[in-house]
Amino acid sequence: MIPEEVLKIVAEKLEICGIAYMIVGSFASNVHGKPRTTHDAGMVIEIDEPRLEKLVQALGLDLAYLRHWAADLQIENLLSQLLEQIKSIS
Repeated sequence: MIPEEVLKIVAEKLEICGIAYMIVGSFASNVHGKPRTTHDAGMVIEIDEPRLEKLVQALGLDLAYLRHWAADLQIENLLSQLLEQIKSIS
């Protein structure tokens, strides 16, 4: 799957879940006529805990699996911090 296809799928799921987002990084730059050599697609999202759970379900993911995945990558602290930040804003 190419980055554009992944971005489209994620954007559709974000819209279904009512989550505001913006596309950033080199992908956005390329679309706006400022070519860059990298082709990554970044997104900034506005999220709270209920919408995060909705998004996880919409993407067909499992929060327990995400925690396991984060542990495997040794980024479980980062995931925990993200979840705590989301809880503190909601």
